[in-house]
Amino acid sequence: MKETKTYEEKLNIVQDYLNNDLSYRETSEKFKVSYNNVYAWVNIYKKHGLGSLIDSRGRSKPLQY
Repeated sequence: MKETKTYEEKLNIVQDYLNNDLSYRETSEKFKVSYNNVYAWVNIYKKHGLGSLIDSRGRSKPLQY
């Protein structure tokens, strides 16, 4: 089973990538996560900001009619 990263962990990884002039590959190896995750998290963060790294899958409120 894959280990899910918390919001804080994702934010730490993204900030480390942005602040330390590392490549996606170097960052993924440093934090032992996939290249694809680092790439996705960084681009989501750049496009949508801090809150975009929160994983809200499976936590939606039921529709109220």
